[in-house]
Amino acid sequence: MKMRDGQRGQRFPFEIKIVNLWTNEKGKPVGAPVAVELERGASLGIVDDTEDDATLTPPDTPADKLAATLRVFKDRVNNLPDATGEPLSKIGVTAKEIFAALNRDRRACGLPKIKDRTVVSRLLGRLVEGGEVVKSGDNRRTEYRIRSRSSSSF
Repeated sequence: MKMRDGQRGQRFPFEIKIVNLWTNEKGKPVGAPVAVELERGASLGIVDDTEDDATLTPPDTPADKLAATLRVFKDRVNNLPDATGEPLSKIGVTAKEIFAALNRDRRACGLPKIKDRTVVSRLLGRLVEGGEVVKSGDNRRTEYRIRSRSSSSF
């Protein structure tokens, strides 16, 4: 319920949207909650929910970053066999490639880019620990591959 001047008993269904106001010095969006009428009326003409800035910002927890990294990794790896002719088990991608693809994905979702490349290396490390991804090589030659079903222990 919200308070307003007018007749008692009138209903104005609404939802809360986050309006992004600016990006702070750490690159994080700063927003404010705004009540937006579900059945659009003249009372909220100042908020135009068709504009890009009146969208819900997706969550950005560590678990969300990990899930996004796995999704971007799988998308990247699954698209490469068609382009290269290599079998999926032989396709490897670098942390640098995943870093770039993850930031493109984050930009498309309205999230700030990840500036520190070591964040992606740590996320890929967690995927290796979880058995989703296999790491091969070291230092600049490190590649990550999808774990094949035959080498999986579960």
